[in-house]
Amino acid sequence: GRGISTPYELTYGVKVDSVLPDGGPASGGTVLTITGDGFGGPQALDAVSFCPLGSNGQVAGQVAGCKLGTDIAGDLHTVQPVFGTVLRIKDPSWDVPPGSSSVTVWMFVTAGSGLREPAGVSGRGVSAAYDFTYK
Repeated sequence: GRGISTPYELTYGVKVDSVLPDGGPASGGTVLTITGDGFGGPQALDAVSFCPLGSNGQVAGQVAGCKLGTDIAGDLHTVQPVFGTVLRIKDPSWDVPPGSSSVTVWMFVTAGSGLREPAGVSGRGVSAAYDFTYK
């Protein structure tokens, strides 16, 4: 006989596969190419947060100590993805503790869903943490 099929659940996961380069100077401003999946279409606005280790990946400003990357021009804290799989941003500056030569932070991509909904507002979610090292 015929049965009722189980509907598929469609989810939009945000995943970071690579960040090149995976580190930069503490002064910030390094242009990063982030590749992954789930960043959204050409109308999406995504945010990239840099947070102390152990943070939960919320949009910067909602978590103490987090900072947002900017677009290449350095004007905006949201970026539009290329083909839904690539983001190009500049990293923010970060303080390296005295006596240390480097500090590793967690980077998160928060995917927005459209031009009228910035990252984190009715968006598709937040990626897992990705290590980024300032020197």
